[in-house]
Amino acid sequence: MTKIITIITDCDNTLLPDAPSLLLKDNGINPQEFWDKISDMVNDKWDPPIAWMTELVNLMNDGKIKQNTNAKLREFGATIEVYPGAATFLDEMNETIGKELDVKIEGYVVSSGIESLMKGTKISQSFTDIFGGSLYEQNGVISGIKSSITFTEKTKFIFAIMSHN
Repeated sequence: MTKIITIITDCDNTLLPDAPSLLLKDNGINPQEFWDKISDMVNDKWDPPIAWMTELVNLMNDGKIKQNTNAKLREFGATIEVYPGAATFLDEMNETIGKELDVKIEGYVVSSGIESLMKGTKISQSFTDIFGGSLYEQNGVISGIKSSITFTEKTKFIFAIMSHN
């Protein structure tokens, strides 16, 4: 039985630039103004991921963000340039260290980011799975938040990944 080494990482500003900010820029929205508004919401006791996801959905519903379906978010993710080596390091580690030590190296992303967007990026090709917040669609467009991964909930996903392996 091959032993498994599991690597768990965040995504935005770890494997690739801040995807929500890139999405905002792509739609002509000033990211700093957006994040300043989110800071005000957090100061008003909003949970950070729920605050920014809610505001993103509001911008979609107002027609200010054109990527208003999960498929369009995935397509946008494909345009994001990941950091050097982020899309290939797991494959490279399996080809070298994995073969040398007879282990399998798996990678998981556990992020407060948007899952459909992250799954569209080049990192999805080598990571075993990507977990993030999800948005639901109604009448063919994103209508709200289906789930979010708050900072505390990340531990729940880590436990589930480790229990699976």
